[in-house]
Amino acid sequence: MSHRISIAMATWNGEQHLPAQLESFLTQTVLPDELVVRDDGSSDRTLQILQRFADRAPFEVRILESGPRLGYATNFERALTAVTGDLIFLSDQDDAWFPERVEVIRNASRTHPDIQLFINDIENVGESLERSGVTKLANLRRAGLPEEHYVTGCATALRRPLLTFALPFPPGLAAHDKWLHECAHWLGVRSIIPQVLQLYRRHGQNASNFGISRPQHTGRLRIYLQTLSGNARYSLGQQLLVLEALAIRLKQHRALATDIAGVRVDAASIRIETRIAALHARLEVLATSRPQRIGKACQHYLSGGYDEFLGWKTLIRDLLD
Repeated sequence: MSHRISIAMATWNGEQHLPAQLESFLTQTVLPDELVVRDDGSSDRTLQILQRFADRAPFEVRILESGPRLGYATNFERALTAVTGDLIFLSDQDDAWFPERVEVIRNASRTHPDIQLFINDIENVGESLERSGVTKLANLRRAGLPEEHYVTGCATALRRPLLTFALPFPPGLAAHDKWLHECAHWLGVRSIIPQVLQLYRRHGQNASNFGISRPQHTGRLRIYLQTLSGNARYSLGQQLLVLEALAIRLKQHRALATDIAGVRVDAASIRIETRIAALHARLEVLATSRPQRIGKACQHYLSGGYDEFLGWKTLIRDLLD
């Protein structure tokens, strides 16, 4: 079975690193059929670089109208809305793909027709693409985090049915990739490809800088301390936004969801509602004053209220927030 392959790229003031990423598209052992780029109002030479690339690329390149500024997630949404492919790759502007990336994921999609979203491992590297030997998936495992936490847009490819289900994005979404992966995860149609298929450039201006993305080995303590320093209420609010939107989407587009996930849809709906209730309960704990929170949080822990999360580790986070 043949696939029409699209790449959806979002750019913004990317002139420094964009050429390397574009060149890596040309070296693919299986070329894409199209590249669709939406620029978020760049003020540097990004658009000129894209136009010069379009003039020489052996596949179709469509550059959507630049600006106004929409932000990271909505910029990607515009690019994804415009692609025409059956298998869609997401691309940042500052990485570099290995030549076999498209071919490996295309082959995986043929071997696993039930999977709707694929994510490959990536090597975290420095600004000049200096190799580190440290991969993001290995760091995640070293930190003791569940593999469902492995969410990286630039390492993601998805099929048309899941994209149709996921569009439009819920308003207020902080990250496009979290929404796509949550849709695939809860429907049971997500697969991790452990092969490293690209370099993940870290340069200080990245949209995501969580510890497992560092080009150094990361341990459990470092990640836990970074988690403690975050804003728990904001994080829970974003999780709640995504899951409540997903619960509504499953009801509105049940036929499409059933086509994607089969009989798992009912079980997914139940699990999502359970998770939503657990998130609301945690937000209630966090809404109390710190002295009252100790007793309320401990009582919630003893009643199993943190079983949906990381147990005592999540309890400590809520007490310290």
